[in-house]
Amino acid sequence: MDHQETKTVIKLGAPILAARALPSLKGAGQIHVGVASTAARIVGLASATPARHYTQREMLDVFGFQGDTFAESIFERSNIVSRPMILEPEDFQHTGDPYFQYRKSQAGCLDLAAAAIGRALAQAGLALADVDCLALATTSQLHMPCLTSLLVSRLGLRRDVDQFNLLGHGCSAAVPLLDLAEGYLRRNPARVVLAVAVDIGSVMLQPADPTHKGAVVANSLFSDAGAALVLQGAASPGTGGGIALVDSTSFQGAPETVDSAVYDMAPNGARKSVLHKELPARSAGVVALAIDGLLARNGLTRADIDHWAFHPGGRAILEGLQGVLGLSDEQLAPSLEVLRTVGNAGAPTCLLSLEKVAAARARPGDWGLLVCVGPGLIAAGALVRWA
Repeated sequence: MDHQETKTVIKLGAPILAARALPSLKGAGQIHVGVASTAARIVGLASATPARHYTQREMLDVFGFQGDTFAESIFERSNIVSRPMILEPEDFQHTGDPYFQYRKSQAGCLDLAAAAIGRALAQAGLALADVDCLALATTSQLHMPCLTSLLVSRLGLRRDVDQFNLLGHGCSAAVPLLDLAEGYLRRNPARVVLAVAVDIGSVMLQPADPTHKGAVVANSLFSDAGAALVLQGAASPGTGGGIALVDSTSFQGAPETVDSAVYDMAPNGARKSVLHKELPARSAGVVALAIDGLLARNGLTRADIDHWAFHPGGRAILEGLQGVLGLSDEQLAPSLEVLRTVGNAGAPTCLLSLEKVAAARARPGDWGLLVCVGPGLIAAGALVRWA
C-alpha cells in the first residue's frame, strides 16, 4: 500500500490533547486532562549504548588534563562514573578532523539506532514490516542522504515508509520528536510510528586549552547513545496500554541566553561543543516557566506529577532544577542514574530517563513529565500518563 503524503510537522508547544473534565485521580474537586481519546501512545521504548565505557579519570588522561586543577575538579564533581563512547583511545587524536567526525558519527548513529529499534519493536511485539513512519532526531549528522534513508536500506524497512528528520534541536529534541509522531498519528490513527533519537557526542570531544572553561566542561559530560520509541495511534489494535502523550510545550529564554550551548566550528569545519558557565542557572528559570504553564493548562500542579524524567545535562543543571522545582532526591533518582552511568548523550538522554522510570516505577494512572533543555536556550516538556 502506497501512502506517501505531504509532511506536516505539528507546531511545538501546541496542545496534543484538549482538556476534558474528568474525576480527579489525585484529589477531590480537581479537574484533570483525560487520556481516553489520546492520539498516540508509546508501546515500546528501548535504548542502546556502545560497549566501551570510559571513566572520568581515563578521559582526563585522554585529553592531557592531568594536573590541571580546574579540569580535574570539573571531572571529579560531575557525578559521572563512566561514559559510553564508540571511540577507542587512539581515535581521540583525530576528533579535530571534520571527515573523521562525519564518518565515525554516521556509523555510530546507524549502529546505535538499529540496536535500539530492534529492542523497541520486540518490546512492542511488532516487526519492521509493521512500521509506517520513521522519524529521527539528531545533531550529529547534517549530511545527505539523511539517516532515515540509510536506516530504511540497512534494516529493510518498507520503501513506502514516511520519513522525517529533525536536526539541530540538540538536548531538547525528544519533545519535538514526540510532537511530530503525535501529529502524524492524529492524521493516521491506524498506523505505527518508529521515533528514534541518536547522537554521537564523543567525536566532538577534543583536547582543549584548560583555560577555555566552556570546552573543558563539555569534555567532562558528553557521550554516545540511541533510543527508539514505537508509537501507535488511537485506531491501532491493542492500544489500551502504554504511555499516553497528553500535552507538550516549549519556551525559549531571553535573547542573551541564546549562546548557552553551542557548536563551535574550527576553520577546517570540525565542530566541538561549548557550554556557557551560566547554563545551569539559566536553565532552571526557563524550565520552571515552561512546565508550570504546561501543567496549569491541564489542571495540574507539580505535586500531581508522579514521575519526572529529565535530560541530565549535568550535575549542576539537575541540582538547579531540583531546587527551583522543589523535588526530592527520589524524584530525581532516575535522571541522576542516567547521568552517573551514561553522562550527557544529547538528544536521546531524556528518553533514557523515561526508560528508567517506565521499567521500575510507573503504574497505570500515574502522571509523568519529560523535561529537556537544549540550545536556544529552549526548555521543552511533555506531559504523559501511563494508560
